[in-house]
Amino acid sequence: MPLSNFARQVAGLILLLSLVFPTSFTAFKTVALVLPLGCLLVGGGGVGRLDKRLICAAMVFSFIGLGWSLYGTVVGNLGALRVLNVMVVYPVLFTILAMLYRGDSHGLERLLVFAGLLIVMIDLGFVLGEIVLPGNPLGATLRALYGDEAVVDHGAGYLKFTLPNVSSVIFLLSFMLCRIICQRINLTGLVTFLGLVLVVLLSGRRVILVTAIFGPVIAYCMSWGAPGGRGSALFKVGLSVSGAIFLAAFMYSLWPEYIYERVSSIFEFGAGASNLERTYQFVALMDGIYAHPFWGAGAGAVADYIRSEEMPWAYELFYVALIFQYGLLGFSIYAMGVFLLMVFLAREVRRKGRDSFEFYYLCGLISFLLATATNPYLAKFDYMWVLFVPVALLNHRLIESVDRNLAHGH
Repeated sequence: MPLSNFARQVAGLILLLSLVFPTSFTAFKTVALVLPLGCLLVGGGGVGRLDKRLICAAMVFSFIGLGWSLYGTVVGNLGALRVLNVMVVYPVLFTILAMLYRGDSHGLERLLVFAGLLIVMIDLGFVLGEIVLPGNPLGATLRALYGDEAVVDHGAGYLKFTLPNVSSVIFLLSFMLCRIICQRINLTGLVTFLGLVLVVLLSGRRVILVTAIFGPVIAYCMSWGAPGGRGSALFKVGLSVSGAIFLAAFMYSLWPEYIYERVSSIFEFGAGASNLERTYQFVALMDGIYAHPFWGAGAGAVADYIRSEEMPWAYELFYVALIFQYGLLGFSIYAMGVFLLMVFLAREVRRKGRDSFEFYYLCGLISFLLATATNPYLAKFDYMWVLFVPVALLNHRLIESVDRNLAHGH
């Protein structure tokens, strides 16, 4: 097997595991990550190429992370060194891995669809198994992997479960919805989408109900003027929405009071334990921002309110915490980088049309970024692929442009 193909298959396996089993198999993922990096070093240009502008941008983000961690260390912030991996190492590491991508968006699309189908099978199998046969092998395996993070809670009037991979559904639900709308409907895609809807309803993750709508709407507006997808989009939208409504109605008929409480509490910011928790965090973080608006309090800083005794510098309000620790200056630089990736995807959609992988990905990316406002997903290794897949797409596009200019003698 050629070195480049082996490296891509290993990278694909790591991506699949990050989607289906986030926060687990950490040691395996770390060791496996060394393999494609080693292939890049050994294979050199035979494996892939990296645009100089991207590596320079990655170095800028890493230096910002390093600078603010040094600043945090000087002022005595507890988490200043603990965030070095995410803010310093990963920007360069994942940008280097972008060399592995050779323009096979169909392969990436198939991987994401397969990951969605696996999540549906595992999660629904976990729920059904715990109800019918408690202590079954699947449930025992997931509890061994995740401990208290793998739970099925059910009673006479409610049912709720939790698994870490539900966070991946935030991206995949919008991705699959837009794929169904803009492509010819196939059985696998439709079953995966409806299965993901059912996973969301059973998990009680309220934020997904909002992001699944607003992500595609924002993506559509950003790519205004792009050619539409193939086939009857109106029919596909109607069919998808009807399926989602049918499942929601079925769930409501089983547990009306519980479903009503979960949906209505989305916008009740002053009530409920989770909403009150975020309110306390917001007030404390804003006090810190007022004290250090431009430079921030430094990486790993802790506000007056502590959410976690183990990691007191970690907060659910990710963007507010980022401003608190990195200031308006640092936050603006990071935000500009993410915004430029979104602009790149939108331009690709206008060039290729809405039946392109880039449009589906843009919908999922925006949904995930919206959800990150209330959960620090991007502060974890297993979710950073959301940003670095577009980096790989951008690198391939830039390399193509350079080669084309060289061919024309520019």
